[in-house]
Amino acid sequence: MYVISGYYFNEFTIKGSLFKVYTFEVNNIIDVKEKISQLENKFPDASHICYAYRICNINNLDLFYNPEIIEFSTDDGEPSGTAGKPILNILKKNKIVNRAIFVIRYFGGTKLGIPGLIESYRHASELVLKDTECKEWILLKKMSLKLDYKYHKTIDRIIYNY
Repeated sequence: MYVISGYYFNEFTIKGSLFKVYTFEVNNIIDVKEKISQLENKFPDASHICYAYRICNINNLDLFYNPEIIEFSTDDGEPSGTAGKPILNILKKNKIVNRAIFVIRYFGGTKLGIPGLIESYRHASELVLKDTECKEWILLKKMSLKLDYKYHKTIDRIIYNY
């Protein structure tokens, strides 16, 4: 799994429709709700604000210490499966977590059709991620050890090596 730091923006036009795409780091559902609220206030006249996110829930680990991945996508009034799902699929394909992609669409008067919408939202998601730098996401655990002082150097060496 990979993470991306910072926020990124891009936009493009196809058949008169303007697509503005943003990606933000999110660590929980509250972060997502804050970002969607900000975008709705910033773009009140947008036809659609479609988005998807993937969040690692480190509070729910499986038997092998893999975190639960919380995924969600919405089409926001676009035909079912034409917006949110392509966005989510790009996040999944690139194994990106703790990230949300928002695509704001201004309808340009020409219908794009189902395949056109899917391709447009997929392209928007790829476009915003193309210049990002991914870093491997590693689950870290905080630990404390109580031991006799005579084992201190041995434990320090083990920790340093691994």
